[in-house]
Amino acid sequence: MNPHVRIGEAAGHVEHLGKARRTSRDRVLIISGSVGAGHDGAAEELRRRLMQLGLDVECRDFLDALPRWMRFVLRSGYAASVTHAPRFYDWLFTSIERTGPVRWLCLLLPRLATRTVARWCTDAASVVSTYPLASQCVGLLVKRGALDVPTVTYLTDPAVHRLWVCEYIDRHLTVLPATAEQGELAYGIPMTAAGPLVPDRFGTPLPEHRRAELRAELGIDPERPLAIVVAGSLGMGRVPETVDALVATGRVVPLVLCGRNHHLRRTLQRRPGVLALGWRDDVHELMGLGNVLVHNAGGLSFTESLVAGLPAVTFACITGHGQANGDVLARYGIAPRAETFEDLCAALDRQLSPGASTRLRESLADSGDDAASVVVTDLHEGRLRAGRMPATEPSAASATRRPKVPRRSRRWRVAAVALMTTAMVTLGTTRGVDAATRHGFAVATLAPGSVAIAVEGVAPHRLTSFTSALRNAAAAVVVPTKGWTPADVRAARELTAAGVTLVTEPCDEVAMLSQPSSCDAGRIRRELSHRHIAVAPLMLSVGSIDPDDLVLAAVNATKLLRVTRVVPLRAAAATPTSPVGSAHSAAGPGSVVLIDDRAAPPHALPAELATLRRACTARGLRVVSVATARAER
Repeated sequence: MNPHVRIGEAAGHVEHLGKARRTSRDRVLIISGSVGAGHDGAAEELRRRLMQLGLDVECRDFLDALPRWMRFVLRSGYAASVTHAPRFYDWLFTSIERTGPVRWLCLLLPRLATRTVARWCTDAASVVSTYPLASQCVGLLVKRGALDVPTVTYLTDPAVHRLWVCEYIDRHLTVLPATAEQGELAYGIPMTAAGPLVPDRFGTPLPEHRRAELRAELGIDPERPLAIVVAGSLGMGRVPETVDALVATGRVVPLVLCGRNHHLRRTLQRRPGVLALGWRDDVHELMGLGNVLVHNAGGLSFTESLVAGLPAVTFACITGHGQANGDVLARYGIAPRAETFEDLCAALDRQLSPGASTRLRESLADSGDDAASVVVTDLHEGRLRAGRMPATEPSAASATRRPKVPRRSRRWRVAAVALMTTAMVTLGTTRGVDAATRHGFAVATLAPGSVAIAVEGVAPHRLTSFTSALRNAAAAVVVPTKGWTPADVRAARELTAAGVTLVTEPCDEVAMLSQPSSCDAGRIRRELSHRHIAVAPLMLSVGSIDPDDLVLAAVNATKLLRVTRVVPLRAAAATPTSPVGSAHSAAGPGSVVLIDDRAAPPHALPAELATLRRACTARGLRVVSVATARAER
């Protein structure tokens, strides 16, 4: 369905309003949120369509209704937490879904903005929100009786989360029918698919002559499929890892839209076979040029690709809403979600096939009237609760009178202080991590196109029989920080003499807080150094890098290297000729594979190391030592 074809039908409703009734009461207020570009993009397109229908439209930024410090926290804290404290952001996203203190504190923000938003709503004939906190604020005004006009929420995410839902809002509009179905099942609130709110130019096919010009301008081989890689206007997520994986597949040429992230653009421009662009005004032409979109969040760029008819693949999702969006898109068959390198290859093959565009059009086939038509229809038909629309024109006095909003009580002021404290802690764990990485406590990374292997779970003396296999696979051995025996010391000396790298074991925040001595990697490194045993100044961190990891690395004077995948070797069914570990299926460009050997028989490790090395070599990846990782300043 073309989301714009029904705008003409809505024009008839505007005419029915009659010139005699075209007063200031026909003004539509749209409230967005300047966090990223997705909310503002949808608001701007809705404004354009409504103005095209002859309505007066005003756009406001919800963040302008909040205190200055809170605007800074929302704008800067969002990007910083997603990038540098993803586990914190995921915890916050999950906690908001549950009734509790975190959700209560989050809903305090709309209460702080009610007085200003109520002033904006004066004389508005309809109020539309494209930002979840703004929707909660508008719903609160309706609940208090301070707002008596049609209200609409337009959800910009493919997945519905709890902040988007408010029982006091008249309409909940979604981009996709799948989103409407998921929202109704999860929250019991009726939702309507209204199609994408993106400019018409994204639906216009790119002329062949312009396609040839763009490919020549960018230096793209016309015979190679082009993958448009997007990560939002802020360039968030594991974009370098995604680019390395795409190059390793050999199926596509990656063209990365870095948005306003200049550091990301400079980093990727140094990599061969990669096109990295900054902020562009011709994204519609680039999407017309591309063959597949690779995204990590399901934001505005994904919505634009729907209109452009560009099949998409979800890979390396950001935490929180990114993972939720990816799950919905995969569950309803709109965009496959890839977790491993093999998954990515299969997803690219599927989305590059001739039938991918047809499947994409089918996902939008059940969308009803677009958002502009819904707003105009509500104005015409008065689809409101009983008694909420006045039967006659308001007087001049009532038209200029502000809606009455109850004064905030003392408990809300106390809550505001609590929220400010929470925000400052959040800022410290987000911007603080960013500052730490810029001042030396950096996260180490491998060279592009390389893979590293580490083995943990056994005492060093059990590995001396496999010295040759470890050396041939450039595999490092993760040594414990306690429980050393004389045999372990002799074995460690033998391993290092043979050229095997030793690193310290990972440590989680629980152990760091409850048993700090068990995480003293610096102490064990110094003790082994006195015995002429070298341990690389490197700590492996399983999963994402969090503030506690940086603190631990700083205390022990080490660098951090993120473990991409932990792979256990199962004892059952393992034979010398048939390794059962799945490390070879987890390796991709820039990966650090940690093999957990604690439950495996002695012969399983060499076989698995050999299999992993062969698999990486077959993909054109270089197997290197973790000691080659370097910290980017």
